[in-house]
Amino acid sequence: DGSLPEEDGYALDIPKSVKVVSGLITDEDVLHALKERDEQKIQAALKRFNQDQKEPILITPYIEVAVGMKWNEVAVGIQW
Repeated sequence: DGSLPEEDGYALDIPKSVKVVSGLITDEDVLHALKERDEQKIQAALKRFNQDQKEPILITPYIEVAVGMKWNEVAVGIQW
């Protein structure tokens, strides 16, 4: 619909690529940074990860909101 990723509540703008996504979910540095919810560590881990990618994963301004959310707040927004 033409909206920006951060307007739809996405903290990361991830290319539609199986290689990128599979690399992302198996990258220890990225996973550790996401688990810690540390914005600076996330930025550093993604910067390193993106060095090997043709299409980088972008961090949106929504990251500030996302890292501050508690898990129960995140789960409320999930539609099954």
